Amino acid sequence: MQLSLVKIFMGLFILIGGLLQAEVWNDYREWNDEWERRYGEFMRSSEVNRNMFVDKHSPYYGLRPDCADAAYAFRAIFASQYGLPFVIRNPSGTRSKCRRNFWGRRNCRRVRDRNASRLLSNRTTKFDRYHSQEKRLYKFIQYVSDQAGTISFNKYDSYPIKIDKVRGGDHFTYQIEARFGETIRHVYNIKKVNPNGTFDVIFSTQARADKGLPMLRRREREFVNPPHDIFGFKRFRRPENLLKPISSIPSYLDASTEQYHLVNRLGPKSFFKYVREKLATQLETPDLLINRLLRNACEEGRARVENVNQGLRAARDIRGRCMNYQEYDAYSTPARDSALKKTIESVKDGYNDIRKEGDLSELSPRSLRLVRAIFFNSAHERELLQFCPIHWKPGHSMSLRTLWRRLRQRQMSTHPNDSVDARWGEGFYRTRCRAYY
Repeated sequence: MQLSLVKIFMGLFILIGGLLQAEVWNDYREWNDEWERRYGEFMRSSEVNRNMFVDKHSPYYGLRPDCADAAYAFRAIFASQYGLPFVIRNPSGTRSKCRRNFWGRRNCRRVRDRNASRLLSNRTTKFDRYHSQEKRLYKFIQYVSDQAGTISFNKYDSYPIKIDKVRGGDHFTYQIEARFGETIRHVYNIKKVNPNGTFDVIFSTQARADKGLPMLRRREREFVNPPHDIFGFKRFRRPENLLKPISSIPSYLDASTEQYHLVNRLGPKSFFKYVREKLATQLETPDLLINRLLRNACEEGRARVENVNQGLRAARDIRGRCMNYQEYDAYSTPARDSALKKTIESVKDGYNDIRKEGDLSELSPRSLRLVRAIFFNSAHERELLQFCPIHWKPGHSMSLRTLWRRLRQRQMSTHPNDSVDARWGEGFYRTRCRAYY
């Protein structure tokens, strides 16, 4: 009897000890081509949707992934569902040591934490106090979001790929230079490549994450900021390829730096045209092309309304005081305005390509009128306004022609402390609050 009790207590001790040292989830499979294919299916599915972090019925409700955080979250969620490993370079293996100079600009350098492991994986027991795997996963994603970012994703946890191999589950990232030596970075998550060679993407922004808003989705995205350095078309590294140079990644995993050579040789606009043609599986007629480009310009023009309004609401929340760096970084729009201008100009680029090919006769009269109303002749601006009214404030609308002209002439403010009129090029008063970039 005593022996049986001893065995029972020992069993309980082992069981409790196991619970106290629980991994986030148990991985019993390995990543291979089949699982990467299924990951692409997961990304294309309705399970990956705009509301998955804001729907109260979702197990991921309350997570607030920003930019690269969403990429890590998608990968971790899929890996946990199918017993696959999730391994990245440990974000806490280094830490930022920052100080501000006389002008308030941040100068940062990375300092190695000698006590930290070089890798972070689902096998960590950091969250073993949570007894359910669902809760451990939630906390793990939260931790990765707090620690990792666009730089760690691009530099350590992903690799550049061949253009003709881009697929659902891959990513497009960019970094652009802003004023005062600052940089702006972003990560798009590709749900699928469309038959015409454009991209169906889902992504978040810092402003949306801060406010707990749904992610954004663009179903026919063409990118405008070219690949360079560690940024561009990227794919998650498998665990065995972490901490290794790109040259050592097997060729069957589609690793390649060709995109950087192509950008240098072709230039940004021709490069993205090459990408679209390389990935397209169906021919797009000139009229379909122009109508798609017009829809994209309209969608992005209208998206600016919400981007600006987020900044206006944030300014009201802080009672009009000047925004600090983090607030300015979340709610200012210089990168988005630059991308918007390029998106509208892509309509003109498409038109010029069609003209050079001698195919203008294949455009419908309406398509010709809309294009010419934006760039060449305002005679049909009323029709353009009916096609895409941008309601920038109650009772006020502007056309794509007006929007493009004001962007080109830099009449529209990108500063979140400015008034709605100044943000849209209507007012002359500009804030005296500091612009960080």
